[in-house]
Amino acid sequence: MKQIIDKKDKWLAVFYYILSLAAGLIIINNVLMSQTDYVVKKEFFMPAIETFAIALLVIFALVHNRFSFVTLRIPVPVILTVFFLYQVFVSHNIMFLTATWDAGTVIDNVILIERGLTESAYVDYFSHYTYNDGIFLLEFIVAWVLDRIGGLTQYSLILAMIILQSAASTAVAGFIHDILKRLHNENVGNFGLLLYILWFGLIGWQTVVYNDMTSIIFPIAAYDLYLRRDTTKWDYPRWMGIFLLVFLGYKIKPTVLIILIAIGMCETFHIFLKKGDRESRYRFISTAMSAIAVFMLGNVIFSSAVNATPITINEELNTGPLHMFMMGMNDANDGCFVYTDVTYSFSYETKKERTQAQLLRIKSRFENYTPERFLTFLSKKALVVFNDGSFAWGGEAGFFDRKYTRGALSDFYKNIYYDQGTVFPLKLNIFQLLWYITLLLVFLVHRLRVDKNTLILSLAVTGIFVFDMLFEARARYLIVYVPMIMVLAIHVLASLIDQRRSLSHE
Repeated sequence: MKQIIDKKDKWLAVFYYILSLAAGLIIINNVLMSQTDYVVKKEFFMPAIETFAIALLVIFALVHNRFSFVTLRIPVPVILTVFFLYQVFVSHNIMFLTATWDAGTVIDNVILIERGLTESAYVDYFSHYTYNDGIFLLEFIVAWVLDRIGGLTQYSLILAMIILQSAASTAVAGFIHDILKRLHNENVGNFGLLLYILWFGLIGWQTVVYNDMTSIIFPIAAYDLYLRRDTTKWDYPRWMGIFLLVFLGYKIKPTVLIILIAIGMCETFHIFLKKGDRESRYRFISTAMSAIAVFMLGNVIFSSAVNATPITINEELNTGPLHMFMMGMNDANDGCFVYTDVTYSFSYETKKERTQAQLLRIKSRFENYTPERFLTFLSKKALVVFNDGSFAWGGEAGFFDRKYTRGALSDFYKNIYYDQGTVFPLKLNIFQLLWYITLLLVFLVHRLRVDKNTLILSLAVTGIFVFDMLFEARARYLIVYVPMIMVLAIHVLASLIDQRRSLSHE
């Protein structure tokens, strides 16, 4: 399967190779170092080397036998409707609140604040962690509506958010289908739709009310809109739609911005480095200015909306991105949450003092690392982030803190979805195999010829990989880009099969 690359694009292939290198290192680390003790480690009954070998054989068999993708007899809208209803039904039967960490903190404080009990709420939380102001505003609006109809309880707010997140997850499945249909054909789109439903859709993340699932729709929706743009002209309405989608997602989860960075990089390469005409450059610059305008105006409107609630954001309390980087470079907990880092950032009254202190601690940590110790730390951190096909489902402290449902049907689903359930280990190992297959396909991206659509996917996936290795380590931080990772992996698989078919006809 010889790769064919246009001479003008040849140097852009370096971005494919960067992603292949990253995915290759992740796979090697997962396989060779999975016996290492690390934070939130999952136990799999199948050894990593066997999972890797099976994943490799599956990919070889699919490509070698020129796998024919799925033809569906059931209309896609029907499948999506059933998927949505199933998510809500299961979520209702296994309902819980992860009260120990941010998901519970936001929910509890939203209810207090909406009821006018601001003095009893931990209001400073939203000043310390301003990246949660978006999820706060969304939950506050939902709580306000529920209160007006006389039904605001912790249970009703969680259920309402679960319904919204299930709708978002259902829309994601639809976007995956549409994107793969555009990149290849209807059958490849069907395959992507079913893979998402049968893998990520069955993990249960729509039940966890937090910004990972509320933001999952935005990167994939922005990419789908990018593919829909009119390429015969500079399609301003769709570009404005992309900017608006990314902005809304960014206010809920900052990593959503990665997709816009990927699109911006790709368009910059195309316009400037491939010597686009003057008119194209002017349109590009004017569109870039439009993006800035959308974000500036959006920030003003968003700040006004937050200020319209009973809370006031004190920017001097903001821990900032350096806090997450400082924690991410702490090997005391493999780059995961460390409470001493929180108290350290909180101990400084002004943003300027806090920033200086964080820089000093970051510098100190790097100075104290030996090369061997730093590589060991990176290996463990990579295992935390990339060695769990359920994306750390059930792995964080107090995950199933408050349970809301009981009964035979509830117990049945808890056995499947709760990490202590009897069926869950089987599910977990299947998901792990799918994750290894996905990583191997991402590694094979260098076998594809360079084009804009694949380049954007590669840059976005590389971006989230780099982000998770720089900042606080959480496997669930991948969730917002899981649809993009799946799309890239299936795109690689379909492209390799097409290459195989072409060679067999020569």
